[in-house]
Amino acid sequence: MVTIPQQRIFGLTAASVWTIFILIMSFKEIGRWMDYQYLPAFDIYLMMGAFSIIVFIWTTHYGVVIHVEKRYIKRYLNVFGLKLGIKKPLGEIEKIFINRQLIRQYLDYTFDRDSYQYWAFLKLADGEKIKIKSQVNKGVLINRLRQYNRILKTVIIDTTTDPPEEVDS
Repeated sequence: MVTIPQQRIFGLTAASVWTIFILIMSFKEIGRWMDYQYLPAFDIYLMMGAFSIIVFIWTTHYGVVIHVEKRYIKRYLNVFGLKLGIKKPLGEIEKIFINRQLIRQYLDYTFDRDSYQYWAFLKLADGEKIKIKSQVNKGVLINRLRQYNRILKTVIIDTTTDPPEEVDS
């Protein structure tokens, strides 16, 4: 059985956490400024709700489980530790291939940065493609795919080179 490590769905930085915290605190202060009757329980519920949202964002991941012996594949969404997904029969695995995507970041006219994100897909014989892993470093991605390939026993094709070449397992 191969369990592909989970990947975060929402990218949450410290700046976004502080932004949520400041928004919550500003709502609290607006209620005080408007001379409404102050309810301490409201603040507690507001903070508990914000904390629940932050924990939800931090703990929501997706992943893939491939069970070669039992011949099933399961794409799942991990929410608060519960793996929610449906098992599907696993057909013949044709190959694992790597694609590359250009990522451009702009900040006004003063700064721009180009980088590549590498994506690994599992292609089944019926033509279905399943994203299994992404990585900024191609070497790290290939090493991880080699570990998976010990169990899957298929070919790894690097389509980022011209012409595409097979990666030795």
